[in-house]
Amino acid sequence: MKTLLLMRHGKSDWSASDGDFDRPLTKRGWDDAPMVGRMLADAHLIPDRVLTSPAVRAWTTAKLVAGAGEFPDEPVKAGGLYESTADECLELLRRQSGKDDIVMVVGHNPTLEDLVEALCGARVRLPTAAVACLDAEIDDWQDLSPPACALRWLVIPRFLRRISGRRG
Repeated sequence: MKTLLLMRHGKSDWSASDGDFDRPLTKRGWDDAPMVGRMLADAHLIPDRVLTSPAVRAWTTAKLVAGAGEFPDEPVKAGGLYESTADECLELLRRQSGKDDIVMVVGHNPTLEDLVEALCGARVRLPTAAVACLDAEIDDWQDLSPPACALRWLVIPRFLRRISGRRG
């Protein structure tokens, strides 16, 4: 079995940059990403590989999540995750090593929501910094094809903040 973690980038600051690619995170984005990383570590879901869009908001999110979760490896920038389709993201996942049991993708909507729908047959909403955990009954990523997955859970940072007693 393989586990796929799909995370939308943290909340970004639309007023801080001239271009979409270079848009940074807001304070909330900086706060939510580490909280998600700690939650994944507490759930013993440490990815073998983290693939991230190279856009500043996604890359920063991936780095913060990996750092807070004490992931053993650095996130890998995958240019194919910026302005991609669900099909392009699926092709990228199929090229991952069969040795990697847990793969995390940090990217953008609507791509990630479309990918969840294709793989699980369920439409979900992924607000910023939300993570969907999908289980695939496959032995190798090259065998990943719709509808191959079951949605195990979906975590939204607003609920993590509520559980921890934080506001925001």
